[in-house]
Amino acid sequence: MTQSCELLLAPVVAKAPPSVMGRQTGRQQKARKSVERISKALIYKGEIVNARSEMLSLTDMWKAVKGDETRRPADWLASVDAKRFIDVVAETTDAENSGIALVETKKGGKAQGTWAHWQIGLAYAKYLSPEFHVWCNTVVRDHMEGRVSTRTDATFLPNATHNRDLLAAVGAIAKKSRDDFAATIIANTERILCAQRLTWKKITKIEAEVAMLRSTVDKLEHAEENVERRVRARLNALTARQIWNRARLRPFKHGPAWLAEQLDAAGATLERNQYGVAKRFDAEKSAELMRRALRAKAEKFLAENGAGNVVSIVS
Repeated sequence: MTQSCELLLAPVVAKAPPSVMGRQTGRQQKARKSVERISKALIYKGEIVNARSEMLSLTDMWKAVKGDETRRPADWLASVDAKRFIDVVAETTDAENSGIALVETKKGGKAQGTWAHWQIGLAYAKYLSPEFHVWCNTVVRDHMEGRVSTRTDATFLPNATHNRDLLAAVGAIAKKSRDDFAATIIANTERILCAQRLTWKKITKIEAEVAMLRSTVDKLEHAEENVERRVRARLNALTARQIWNRARLRPFKHGPAWLAEQLDAAGATLERNQYGVAKRFDAEKSAELMRRALRAKAEKFLAENGAGNVVSIVS
């Protein structure tokens, strides 16, 4: 019989010794386990059909033949013919008393999909494709009944190293692993960049707040300096009358007013009243002015205005 379909019932891959296993990275161990899993699977035209105990993955079988949407496992299992065949298998295997689950559906984990007893799987293979059914009748049956295929033509080589189906399957898984790894790297990079952008926004906001605080501190320091200067000036300020009296000039009604004008003209004013008239003067500058020429001018002012002589002048 001529068959165009390709098959591999690959041998079990020998496990590495513990000393070697201990030196393998997590990625290497994961890859090794994937290869072991592939080597225990059935491969039809480069597509893996997983088998577990007496169960076959109907989902893998549907994918292997690239079946259309109307021939999915769930659609076939709901048919009258499938239900009748399952009832016959149940009676043959005494599934009710033995506790054997003939059909299982898993929605999570590595073994997700629809699984069924291998005899049900053969019936599903017939439903999917005559060519696939022939392959299952020879390879799957031998696998499930514990026999090793004696075929030696190029499409049934027992050595996994020389079987292009196994290499294609391994290559497909390796490519998917690379794609998944690249997608993970890209996603993680995007998250890092997003976190960095958020961090920079926070830093910019903090810098703005710091600049505002610095401006506030500068204003407070300036205001403090002004207050200090005003307090110091207040403590060091004297009225024209106080300066007149400290100079021990003879009391004269218009003397302090005349002296205020002289001190204001000399730039000794520290404070003015609400009308802009000089009110208080710098004590040190006023004393310096009096020691120089201002005292003589005051004596002359008193003499010209008939206020008498100065009793005593003390600088």
